[in-house]
Amino acid sequence: MQRQRRYWTIVLLVIAISLTGCGGGGESSKTVSVLTTITINPASVSVKPGDTQEFTVIGKDQNGEFMSITPTWNLSEPLGTFSSTKASATTFTAETSGNGTITATVGAVSGSVTVTVTTDPPVLTTISVDPPTASLSTGESQVFTAVGKDQYGSTIPLADTLVWTVTAGIGTVSPNTGPSATFTASTAGSGQVTAAVESISGSANVTISTPRLRVPEDYANIQAAIEAAPDGGTVILSQGTHDECIVIENKSLTLRSADPDDEAVVAATVISGNNISPAIIIKGDRSNTVTIEGFTITQGKGSIDSNYYGGGIYIDTVSATIRKNIISGNSANQGAGIAVVNNGWATIEFNEIINNTADLNGGGIYGAAGCYLIVNNNTISGNRANGKYFWNGGGGIFLNTSAELNNNTITENHATNGAGSGGGIHVEAGRLEVNNCTISSNASGYGGGIFVHNNTSLLLSSQTEYSNNSSYAIYLSGAGHSDEGGNNFSGNAPGNIYP
Repeated sequence: MQRQRRYWTIVLLVIAISLTGCGGGGESSKTVSVLTTITINPASVSVKPGDTQEFTVIGKDQNGEFMSITPTWNLSEPLGTFSSTKASATTFTAETSGNGTITATVGAVSGSVTVTVTTDPPVLTTISVDPPTASLSTGESQVFTAVGKDQYGSTIPLADTLVWTVTAGIGTVSPNTGPSATFTASTAGSGQVTAAVESISGSANVTISTPRLRVPEDYANIQAAIEAAPDGGTVILSQGTHDECIVIENKSLTLRSADPDDEAVVAATVISGNNISPAIIIKGDRSNTVTIEGFTITQGKGSIDSNYYGGGIYIDTVSATIRKNIISGNSANQGAGIAVVNNGWATIEFNEIINNTADLNGGGIYGAAGCYLIVNNNTISGNRANGKYFWNGGGGIFLNTSAELNNNTITENHATNGAGSGGGIHVEAGRLEVNNCTISSNASGYGGGIFVHNNTSLLLSSQTEYSNNSSYAIYLSGAGHSDEGGNNFSGNAPGNIYP
């Protein structure tokens, strides 16, 4: 018998060890979630007799995790009734005026909110304006309607005591009293249309832009739309070939296709100079800002003064942005694709500047003395400059001024006639910064990649790939050069940098 008791004692001990995980072999015990907080939404309400209000609860444990709970609902004062006194949500129906507390309880945990039932007459407390925002062009109109609400959240009629006003002088309202008014935009800018009854008011935010004129929907040709557009306006061209040499003069303007981000739209929206004159002429003063965006610009011919500048685009004095265009098949004496002259400033970005031909300088781009060019993220390829002297060239770009070049691909450009120099880039004077570019397979008599002339010139180059250029990647003719690091040279003949 004693042996049998000892046997069962050992068995029970083994079972106990396996159940408790003794020695690290069992699972650790799980933490039990314990309800610690109850939150009622909404936190407080004000209603009148006969109104209903739904209340819901949120329970959380000691770790802040949500718990599903079914509380008991209580009301401190006999102000009304609940649709259910034990549920995760309940609807309170107000019956008697007064103040009270609604409490939801689970065990020892509870949450409370205040409720006010009032018989005060409704009074206007808020005004909202519909629509709350509007974007218009000058000359366009928008009807605004004011909505008033009382202290109970109910809509309350607005009489003629409501007055409409407009800030920032952006337009007018008519009539200026009553629940609705028509706003007419007059000036570009932003402001507010406000409806007010004494000290209670509400506003709508309004943004006004200059009108967008469309060709041929609004105007039969581009020039007519440009002349009709206000300063700072926008002209949008539909797809098709527009055989028209255009002039933008003494005004700020955006001229763009229907979608400059769609390559198919850019290819199908063509401005042609018909080999008569520059396709686009931009001139004025530095205060004029002009953007040309989203076109194929072709068959422009340089015809400006004795230098025959600018085949595709001619920029004179103004600040211009040339963006997301295909500039191809243009010709000029200087600046077949783009010419920037007379202290003009130009940002040239995200374009394809290809297969343009200059008789002297700058097959793709020409920058005259006193100008400044920022050339970013372009493909400049297959352009030619046929000037035969040492100071001619720049198949891709010719600079007689300072410029910044970032993230461009400059390839297969030529300045191979006679002593022409700078197949990719010719710097006659000024400071040129070249960063993160690819300059490859360009050719010229001197400096297939870059030719830098005169002791007034300086080239700073960094993170740029120079490959397979003829007559050296970089040719320095009395000019300074600073290698800022990260450049890579390969396959250039007969070498990389001269001297």
